[in-house]
Amino acid sequence: MTVKEETLSHGHKVTKLPMKRPILFLILLLSTLSCKKSHPDHNLNLSPDLADFQEFYHRFHTDEAYQLAHIPFPIKGVPDNAVNKPEYNEYFTWTEENWVMNKPIDLEATQFKREIQTLGPDLVIEKLTHTLGSYGMVRRFSKMDGEWMLIYYQGVNPVQ
Repeated sequence: MTVKEETLSHGHKVTKLPMKRPILFLILLLSTLSCKKSHPDHNLNLSPDLADFQEFYHRFHTDEAYQLAHIPFPIKGVPDNAVNKPEYNEYFTWTEENWVMNKPIDLEATQFKREIQTLGPDLVIEKLTHTLGSYGMVRRFSKMDGEWMLIYYQGVNPVQ
């Protein structure tokens, strides 16, 4: 990384960092903020018939063993920053070995917005998009044998 120092007209020096990898910055920001004690918004404003999903969603993001037990590995998806990973292809799958734990997200602090789409009582699609509209992630949850499961995960990537 090349750091540039510039002297302004009034004599103050300013250090400039290149922004070659803005997605890496967003991933690090999201990871850092999700690790701090914050106030993630788990209120999904779902209909009362999806109250069990609301409970699942909270526990999924706060209990690592529960999270792993509610992902039927391998699952299809897209890794973070896939545009910069030549090894990524349309057949990418998440396994227990390459899984990165999903933590609670403080929407206000990270400037992400959440969109929830329900397709019947057994399928929920969550889209998290940065308010600038440049980056986002997608998760799909399905009820299988009476239990909610994460069935698809697209990590943080540029939104097209």
